[in-house]
Amino acid sequence: MFQDTIVYWALLVTLIICGWILVNDHRVGKKLLQLGFSFQNESEFVKQIARLFEDLRYEVKRKQRYLLVKKNSETILVVPRISNKLIKAKLIRDVIAAKGQYKANKAIVITNNRFNWLAKDLANMSKVELWDGKELYKKAISSKCETETKL
Repeated sequence: MFQDTIVYWALLVTLIICGWILVNDHRVGKKLLQLGFSFQNESEFVKQIARLFEDLRYEVKRKQRYLLVKKNSETILVVPRISNKLIKAKLIRDVIAAKGQYKANKAIVITNNRFNWLAKDLANMSKVELWDGKELYKKAISSKCETETKL
């Protein structure tokens, strides 16, 4: 009887947490849409991320599905990806290889969604920065505020 109660409460807490995550992810997606981000087309998303970095005063060059952004002597490989699923470690492995190929000092993977634990772990070990939907929203807001204050 006691074990059934513990299992019931653990299941209830898990459902509440998962529901909270889904609601917050939905809100972040809506907020990004309000800022003008589109998640229908990967090519358009790449252009929007390029504009974000241009607003932050970076020089931006497009390389296939990647962006190379430069400011001062720093070169950053930016990899925007739209996904309705969690981003997996395979993409991070590809980014690590591309970072060496393009001789970038740093790499950033940007998505409208989130990253699975293995992708986070690999990115952490390889010094690849990850921007999920929430981080993208924060950067877009700070870029917008920075642009407006300079006008």
